[in-house]
Amino acid sequence: MTSFSIIFGILTVVLLVLVAGLVRVVGDKYALSAETQRKLVHVSVGIFALILPLFLDRKSFTVFALFALAALLLLRVAPIRKTYGAAVHSVERSSWGDILFLVSVSVLFFLAAGDPILYVLPLAVVTISDACAAVIGTEYGRRKFGTKDRTKSIEGTTVFFIVTWIVCVIIMILTPSIERENIIPLATIIAAFSALVEASSWRGLDNLFVPLGIFALLAFNPTNLIMQLLLAALFIVIMVASRIGASFLNLSAHACRSTVICLFLTVGLTSIFYAIFPLAALIANISLRNKTHPSDDTDLQLIVVMTLVGVFWLVAGRVTGYIAIEFYTNTFAALLAGLLMLHFTDSSKRVRWLAAITISGLVFILENILIVFGNTNISWLNRPSAWAISALAILSCVGITFFNRVTQRHIIYKITLVATLICTIGLLLAIQNSQKPVTFAQYFIQKI
Repeated sequence: MTSFSIIFGILTVVLLVLVAGLVRVVGDKYALSAETQRKLVHVSVGIFALILPLFLDRKSFTVFALFALAALLLLRVAPIRKTYGAAVHSVERSSWGDILFLVSVSVLFFLAAGDPILYVLPLAVVTISDACAAVIGTEYGRRKFGTKDRTKSIEGTTVFFIVTWIVCVIIMILTPSIERENIIPLATIIAAFSALVEASSWRGLDNLFVPLGIFALLAFNPTNLIMQLLLAALFIVIMVASRIGASFLNLSAHACRSTVICLFLTVGLTSIFYAIFPLAALIANISLRNKTHPSDDTDLQLIVVMTLVGVFWLVAGRVTGYIAIEFYTNTFAALLAGLLMLHFTDSSKRVRWLAAITISGLVFILENILIVFGNTNISWLNRPSAWAISALAILSCVGITFFNRVTQRHIIYKITLVATLICTIGLLLAIQNSQKPVTFAQYFIQKI
């Protein structure tokens, strides 16, 4: 940790608070709407994020991100929220978009590996297009769609598509690695994909889904337009089908679409094998919520968990230089075990014990089968240690839910936190005892 990174982080906190306060003062003076004030802060922070690679390396950025997170959380504290933080949080709807934007910046910083287009393009879109769409949609949107706290407009979505297309074309023209004849079709694919994702997200999830989705489209051979078109077409078909599946699964339409986006990103950034346990956890959660009372908050919990757990292990692998994909699988296996155990909270003690043993054993076996077939068995982690970490995470989550009731608030967050902490400790111990390190780059070279 250098003195520069500490000073930079502190200045960032001060700057963010001052920008938010200044926007609030200007907004009150010129009677700017709450949405316009929020987007002015959004654009200011986005532009600042675009130039971060010019000043920070990995270690310095990590320090900066921690300070920035502290600043964002500070703006949510009641006294500050009503003054300096009013420009960000005066909008009536509930949103974690500011935190998720920081997560996006962090993920792209580590995954882009110095490639300008992989970092700049996703952030430019979520910074500029989202702000333009929000302002136009709020001020001039007449044809609305959506419900409750995620109302969108045809006008806003159209502006998002147009601005994204323009941003993509400009940045791609300045990028020598993309062939000129591919710029227009690739920009159109990205604009359509991003507009659909933005229109389908809620509670600020678009600040995470849009940049990561663009990264996924660009990261795997951006010049292969046939593959890009097939992926885009498949995504659109699945999104349309999700409207039918929402009623069948007893999910709200936007929750179902957000879940589809999350699974799509999981497959796009890893492989189809790694979507099996998240999908199984989703099904278990749907079954669980139907036993109680359907709630958008319950759906949001799992969507946030699915996204942030994947992001955490991607970044952990990049930061440490070791492959963390097996620990990602461990985390979701433990989450699945905990959710399955919650189905038996109203059963007799004997049935609960039988369920706990059965669920723990089956999930452990299925996880290790997936590791074998998914080729996630990392050579630097000996199998007895891997089994011990997996078993401890699964048994801990089953134990937590053994005596809990289904209606307990935030139970998904609690299960996931325990599983992630155990697997993180396992990763650190594995790295410490490692004799044969395998880097992130080596892993993808082997996969290709």
